Amino acid sequence: MGNKRGVSFCLIVLAVLSLFLTSDRVCAGTPQTIAIFPFEVLSQDDVAFLGKGLSRMVCSRVGDTGEIQVQCRQKSLKASDVEIVPGAMETLAANEAFAGIDFLVKGSLTIMGTTVSTDAELIDLNKGKVVCYFHESGSSQGDIVRHAAVISEKIKSVVMGGPVPVVQPETFGSTGVPLLKDEIKKIPDPVTANTFSKPGVVAPVPVSPVAIAPVFRSRTFSTEFSGIASGDVDGDGRADIVLIDKHALTLFSLQNGTLVKKGGFKGKRYETFKAVDVADVNQNGRAEIFVTSVDRKASVSSLVLEWNQGALHTVVEDSDWYFRVVAMDGKKQLFGQRGSYSELFSGSVYFLAWDGSGYEKAAAVSLPGNVDLFSFVKGDLLGTGAGQILWLDDDGKLTLSRSATQNEWSNPASFGSTPVFLGERADQDLEDQERHYINSRMAVADLDQDGRNEAVVVHNRDLSKGFLNRFRKFTSGSIKCLAWNSSGMRTVWETAQVDGYIADWALEDLDNDGRPELIYCITRDTGTLLTKKRTVVAVEKM
Repeated sequence: MGNKRGVSFCLIVLAVLSLFLTSDRVCAGTPQTIAIFPFEVLSQDDVAFLGKGLSRMVCSRVGDTGEIQVQCRQKSLKASDVEIVPGAMETLAANEAFAGIDFLVKGSLTIMGTTVSTDAELIDLNKGKVVCYFHESGSSQGDIVRHAAVISEKIKSVVMGGPVPVVQPETFGSTGVPLLKDEIKKIPDPVTANTFSKPGVVAPVPVSPVAIAPVFRSRTFSTEFSGIASGDVDGDGRADIVLIDKHALTLFSLQNGTLVKKGGFKGKRYETFKAVDVADVNQNGRAEIFVTSVDRKASVSSLVLEWNQGALHTVVEDSDWYFRVVAMDGKKQLFGQRGSYSELFSGSVYFLAWDGSGYEKAAAVSLPGNVDLFSFVKGDLLGTGAGQILWLDDDGKLTLSRSATQNEWSNPASFGSTPVFLGERADQDLEDQERHYINSRMAVADLDQDGRNEAVVVHNRDLSKGFLNRFRKFTSGSIKCLAWNSSGMRTVWETAQVDGYIADWALEDLDNDGRPELIYCITRDTGTLLTKKRTVVAVEKM
């Protein structure tokens, strides 16, 4: 009996060992398989080879240990007749192109001036969803090699069931080297030769460039965002990002190098969103979202949204106010101007205040003639202790005024226009519509903390140079910082020029480090029969 028990015990032990060994052999014999597709290249130059080179570097690094089987695809997803649609990825596993594939990687390489941004998505075909986003930024094309190494290590960790490794210190997903001050393009000449400045009134101001470091470049959105704003919408102590297109609003937060959608709002189909602003005017700890909207008859039908119980809710709707938030003396101030059926703007621009149930005018703002709500900012740029008015006329020309009747300096070049216009009516032909283009927003702030204010403005280059009232075709755009000296407003620094135009921008401290970030929308394609709409969100550290 004892011998039988001994034999039985040995058989059990051998069976268990065999099970473990078999299991190990099964696991070792079936490694995860990943397909990596060529990265799409977004650049004004023909550098498609960089996308292929990047994907090949990622392929070799992901498969270097043999623990992951890698298929380095030669054709892009588009060339392979595969379309990945968010919300419908569960069908990908059944696609013949992905037979035997567990994961796939797709991405893009964006080159804007000296800034290089790499974005990638890791898709789990068995789960039918994106399981990780990757983003890396740098200041030269040489950073692409580093991007490949960093993203590869992260992909390997996620595929093998581990956490996303922090390869090196990052800020908002960027491991790029910040641009140094002496790398900032210095433009010593005045913005223009034309000036009404009075010699001897104000001493020259020493101009020092402020370093701009690339921080974040989003994935490419297949829409044309027309407005962006930032503020603490949900009251969690961190600033959010709000984006609008013609009929929808989306609320994002920036988390670990990725724009994460928090919420959204769909407008009425017969109304068009024209502008968006964010400020906590009612002082309840959650910033309201002010959306300027017009209907098919060009009448104003604006609305105000607020975050409550995990979603956006309408506080005010069908308002006849155009809204604009302007930061003055470090505090966001809400302004409004009424519209009417007979004319686009009716009456003066007013400070608006919360009265417990809505937003009503508190005091009129004294502005030069014909300056509308979307065309001015106030602040002390001359260093006199009194606020001046920096404004844009209908042609986008910049002027600095001491008062509503006294101009100090003027610039003859077209500066801040955008393709967004008022006056569109559904019952009129395009040729008969009177277009009033909305100028880009401006800001006045002491960015370098030297005790003197600077102005931040957008410079979109219009092919017609502002001379054609019904035509706007932008070839490039940048954001400029201007400071006053004895000869007028001079350029202190300028972001890299981008293809297309800068639709809108915001200045906000996203990471609560006491320094603001420059957040802006870059529209590359507005959409034609041959091209899709393409918009990228960029963030840079001031």
